[in-house]
Amino acid sequence: MSIPEQLATILLRMKPDATVSTGDSAVSRWPHHTRSVGLARTELSELLVKWDLSTVVDEVLLVLSELVTNAVRHGRATVEREIETRYSRVPDGVRIEVRDGAREHPVIRVPSDTGGWGLLLVGELSARWGVDERAGAGKSVWAVVTAPEES
Repeated sequence: MSIPEQLATILLRMKPDATVSTGDSAVSRWPHHTRSVGLARTELSELLVKWDLSTVVDEVLLVLSELVTNAVRHGRATVEREIETRYSRVPDGVRIEVRDGAREHPVIRVPSDTGGWGLLLVGELSARWGVDERAGAGKSVWAVVTAPEES
């Protein structure tokens, strides 16, 4: 196992202590590793059940997967600057925010057999999404997924 993989394994084992959760929000830090995508999905899935948002689980988890995958692939990582996820229960659904250390904003690409579908899916599945600058290095990519209105 390479040193980066060893570091990622150590950080993933430490993960439960890195989550700060209140009733309507949670903040977690993740190593720049592909395993972080699945772990973040598991964490948010549990929150969605608590928040009674089971009607949007599939959409929310797909949006989260795309945003965290982009952060893993394109974000810059140091030991001090991991990927950060923030989830907030909003009146009409959930807000997902993924922060990384790269200044470059994500770009919607023309989809092909090799990729480019991620941000198009985020746009289709979310009510709104965007990118915010952060103090210091990096950016925050966010999306709000809303629950269908009850009739």
